[in-house]
Amino acid sequence: MMRKESVTLATLLHCLRGVAVLPPRATAATMSQAASLSIHHPSSDPRDLMTLVMEESTIVENDGEWLHELALENTVLENLNFYMTDLVKVASADLELIAKNCASLVSMKITDCDIIDLVGVFRFAAALEDFCGGSFSSPPEEGEDVSNEQLEL
Repeated sequence: MMRKESVTLATLLHCLRGVAVLPPRATAATMSQAASLSIHHPSSDPRDLMTLVMEESTIVENDGEWLHELALENTVLENLNFYMTDLVKVASADLELIAKNCASLVSMKITDCDIIDLVGVFRFAAALEDFCGGSFSSPPEEGEDVSNEQLEL
């Protein structure tokens, strides 16, 4: 019988180098297997992570610190994909910092969040070719104070 372990996303990032790919509907057990298989890599530094794909995965999220740590330490990320993943503790400020620090970011697929919160992401992500996951909130009511951000092309 396989022993199930709980692995945080931060632990997974530290264990994987270069590419971290989790299968759809990943469980704590499959994340644990991935981490234990990858622990033999010469580096477990999140600064080396170029691709992180967790699309359509089921992940128990403790906090948003994993993304904040990635945003602070990584400058080589090219592909970030957690589209259709139930991650709710994702801060738009961390996504913006990733876009600012990772000049080679070409693909970002995220959970749904309001596009207005992502203006900074699009402002910094000059190399971005592929984006998925934003949504538009309902139109403002008459008299509401709404900023109208425009991006220069």
